[in-house]
Amino acid sequence: MPEPLTVVFWLWHSPNPRWGFQYTAEDVNRVAYQVAANLPVERRFVCFTDAPDGLAPLIDAHQIWPCPVGDGGLPEQGGCWRRLRMFDPAMREIVGARYLSVDLDCVVTGDLTPLVERKEDLVLWAPGSAPGTPYNGSMWLHRTGTRPIVWHSFNPAASPGFCRAQGLTGSDQAWISAVLGPGEAKWTAADGVYHYGLHCQERLPRDARIVFAPGERKIPVDRRSGEPWGYNDVG
Repeated sequence: MPEPLTVVFWLWHSPNPRWGFQYTAEDVNRVAYQVAANLPVERRFVCFTDAPDGLAPLIDAHQIWPCPVGDGGLPEQGGCWRRLRMFDPAMREIVGARYLSVDLDCVVTGDLTPLVERKEDLVLWAPGSAPGTPYNGSMWLHRTGTRPIVWHSFNPAASPGFCRAQGLTGSDQAWISAVLGPGEAKWTAADGVYHYGLHCQERLPRDARIVFAPGERKIPVDRRSGEPWGYNDVG
């Protein structure tokens, strides 16, 4: 029998008034219901947040911890440094033995079961969108407690500068790339994990399971229906 899985979402308020809440509880609920409809395995949902109001009953809210690195004007990246704590073995008390971290800039379009049936301790998304940075932090599957060096070696005062010096893009994804290198197990478009800007701005590939739009303020909408893009534009 497959191990139980915790699906993790993230929602926090940025102190930068330019951004405020980039996403809302409604976005968390949307993605949670899409995952629930496309993942017929034993799973629970957790959202680490400072704004739990409005979350659907199927989602367990947990207080998010402070970001160890200042926003630097880019809260959507700066805030993501805090997610490195997921590599602290102590997180098992909240998320259990295995978890799938999923960003909100996505549309779930197919069965996710093959993605979570991977046996590796860690599987990361590798869209190829940032040369020199092998992984994107929009989604990863992790056996909690493995790769603890990612958390234990992180220095909020020094690690961001090291990543910049190495030409690594982003925050959590940059440090994961710096520490672990490019050899970890990956999902790519061949697994049905697509990057909106690179692969499918006009239509949805028939084998798509989930599509992310990193850097977009919101997931794109279908030009004809005005609905969240993903379901009506299969090609």
